[in-house]
Amino acid sequence: MSIVRQSTRCVALSGVALVALLLPTMASAQQATSRGAGELEEVVVTATRQSDTVNRVALSINAQTQLTLDQKGIKSAGDLQGTVPSLAVSQVRGPGLANISVRGITDFQAGAPTTGFYLDDTSLTKRNAANTTTASGNGAPVPPLFDLERVEVLRGPQGTLYGGSSEGGTVRYITPQPSLTRYSDYARAEVSKTKFGGTNYEGGVAVGGPIINDKLGFRVSAFERHDNGWQDRVDQYGKLVQEDSNKSQYRILRGALTWAPVEDARVTLSVLGSRTQTANNNFNGVTLPVGRITVPQACFNTTTIKAGTNDPNPLGIGVGCQTLAGVNYVRPGFTLAPVAFGRDAVVTRGQAAALAPQKTNLLLPVLTLEYQFPSIAVKSITSYVEDDTKLVNSSNGAAGGNNTVHFAYGSYGDIPNGINYIMDQFPQNVSGNGVFFARNKRYGISQEIRLSSAGDARPFSWVAGLYYSSSKAKASFDETWINLEQFSRQLYGVGVVTRYGIGLLPMENAPGVGVQNRSKQNLKDEEMAAFGEANYWPTQKLKLTAGLRVSRTSFDYLSLESGPRNGLLTPNLNPTTAQPLGSGVSAGSTSESPVTPKLGAQYQITSDDMIYVSAARGFRPGGVGFATPVAANPNLAQFGLLNTDIPTTYRSDSVLSYEAGAKLRLLDRRLQLNLAAYRIDWNDVQVSINPTGNVRSTTNAGRARSEGFEVEADALIMRGWTANLGLGYTNARFLETVIAVPQRTGFLPLVAAYQGQKMEVPPISLSFGSRYELELNPGVRGYIRADYRYTSSLKNIAAQIPQQSSFAPDNIYVSSELVNGRIGITFRDVDVNLFANNLLNYDKGNVVGGRGSCLDGTAACASFRSYNPYFQQQMPTPRQIGIQVAYRH
Repeated sequence: MSIVRQSTRCVALSGVALVALLLPTMASAQQATSRGAGELEEVVVTATRQSDTVNRVALSINAQTQLTLDQKGIKSAGDLQGTVPSLAVSQVRGPGLANISVRGITDFQAGAPTTGFYLDDTSLTKRNAANTTTASGNGAPVPPLFDLERVEVLRGPQGTLYGGSSEGGTVRYITPQPSLTRYSDYARAEVSKTKFGGTNYEGGVAVGGPIINDKLGFRVSAFERHDNGWQDRVDQYGKLVQEDSNKSQYRILRGALTWAPVEDARVTLSVLGSRTQTANNNFNGVTLPVGRITVPQACFNTTTIKAGTNDPNPLGIGVGCQTLAGVNYVRPGFTLAPVAFGRDAVVTRGQAAALAPQKTNLLLPVLTLEYQFPSIAVKSITSYVEDDTKLVNSSNGAAGGNNTVHFAYGSYGDIPNGINYIMDQFPQNVSGNGVFFARNKRYGISQEIRLSSAGDARPFSWVAGLYYSSSKAKASFDETWINLEQFSRQLYGVGVVTRYGIGLLPMENAPGVGVQNRSKQNLKDEEMAAFGEANYWPTQKLKLTAGLRVSRTSFDYLSLESGPRNGLLTPNLNPTTAQPLGSGVSAGSTSESPVTPKLGAQYQITSDDMIYVSAARGFRPGGVGFATPVAANPNLAQFGLLNTDIPTTYRSDSVLSYEAGAKLRLLDRRLQLNLAAYRIDWNDVQVSINPTGNVRSTTNAGRARSEGFEVEADALIMRGWTANLGLGYTNARFLETVIAVPQRTGFLPLVAAYQGQKMEVPPISLSFGSRYELELNPGVRGYIRADYRYTSSLKNIAAQIPQQSSFAPDNIYVSSELVNGRIGITFRDVDVNLFANNLLNYDKGNVVGGRGSCLDGTAACASFRSYNPYFQQQMPTPRQIGIQVAYRH
């Protein structure tokens, strides 16, 4: 597979052409069906905790109904970023979990998220667990998109109404509530085939209505989807290990019951359960680099290896072991020739490498009480959240055979100049496997009591409330080895005890499997808050808004590290008090009292047109990180670092956002145009630093800024023909250079961020869609729909800065394009359509791998710490062709 850079000029020209085509008939990306009278339909939202139409809410919001999601082929949170400007969704470890960022405010996989995620009124936002690996089950548990009333994406900080971790924005899934007066049904079935892969299928049904008219109602739904994958697992010689390894399964079941004991009261109990699992969370394609890689011989004096060190110390590399004194073990050199694989192939790290399955379960029961007084509505929401992610990630394993190569996890010594990189070679017929086992379980409760006036009350309307949440998470991680003792002796001439000073930990119920790195973390978050937001109309056209939230947050953290790589068999806890005594234990607490205000003004030019300005603050709580393992000391010393140099706590960060926008309905209500421009000042940005490859921590990196705009448009060009456009531009970058550890003699400083360094978010997102339908017979209509999505490549990120520890000059970042098409027919309540997703079979994606972490810190960078010969490409799903049948009544 060859990697080709996308021509930015062609993409830019195509984007300009699309915009020019749609300019006469633009409307908002809140895609809506047209009314029979020839007007655009309005979507009602509750983003401000009161009901109003999207086009009368003074904030940048995108809302899409379930019908619109079906028409666009949007099945997951990841699909949303293709249609919502300034939204980025990362599902790095496979489906079921998501890290979400809005307007460039990203979480860097550090600390708490920057974007809130809600299912109705319950937050599913989840703090990231700290670890030395991304295989930690981080990310909010995201159920599949089925039987939703709508999805709302709120852009900009929502600290007043939604609290912490909504400093970039908030995403809300809104479910249909049981009706006491009317029955409704929704069903969807689909079968499709993926290029290079198998057959996918799904089916779901939802039904609801009154059990006792005006007294008791219900709503139940069930959905299941199977994606049968499209990537084959092969070994480094091209031999098939598993066909279509990245298959996934989604299940969701929800039930809700509403009781009206009196006319103005509602009691609703709902329970949602979902399960998302994949057979292989390493779902990106992998290829080898062009050209040969020479691995020289390494000469070791095994008698000088000190107990507790992470890696053995080579006396020389490729210089002729016979010329060095004290050599008693020689690791032979070799040359690795390039091997090419198809874009549907995933290279396993050896034939014996385990699969990498992942499973995420979510349970969410919610009790909602509502009562409508003559002028005040009271609402109480009591929620319990439990989610559990288990995953396995195959690491550095290999099978027997001639010249089988072991690609080391982590750093086994400094890498010399040129193309000669340190790697390890397994002797013939040595088998084994290294596997990460991780689990991340969270359970918590939340309680909100909210009071509000009528949303259209004049001249004064308001909403106020109290909020409490308590969440506990347990994250565990085992790096295991099979036959590591044999590996160690044949690779380095010494056993595990000599290398590390202690032996492997046993793994429960797994004889012969040793654990060399074990981590257990307990995290507890609490938040209490009082909030309020008021609107005042001094005139019929001018509305002033003021809001305030006063919070009290606390975070408790305990991390236990053990195993030979950590230098101890058991964490050093007091057996009576369970308090830390020394190495292997990190513990601490933080508490803060953030205040997040909001001010805004809205001017209603006409009943359909308005302009607005706003200023709002958002925050993200700080936290406590894990201590540096004992065994990492020698690794730190290579870079002039000490244990005390690695930060173990980090402060909260905050944003102050300024926004101006307009929402205009033009051309006899056939055109809706929504515009927004913003500037966000971000202080004390929380970032993840990785100074040695084996030590990861979170720190604060000073000031940053995000500026940009969004254009969303929706138009009824003529009866039966609609079009939509979404365009977003984000310029998010650091404003100053922040040194995490000062420069010491002979070493470079450890830098957290550089002035001008860009955030890892695409600066431009563009979506364009059009639908044309025609009446064929009374009650029968045919239609055709096309959608185009473009996302620009990342520019000037940390991986491109030689002085940055994450410098990776061989990485390639490309733009992405996607074209979807659909043709169908509707008759009465039934919709049958044929569709093609990724119609043009676009197969470009970001590529990571190769050289990493410059040692000399110069622009030329002749020396690197690591080399990954497996280049991983984040490819989109290939072309899918299928048929869908949907029923709505």
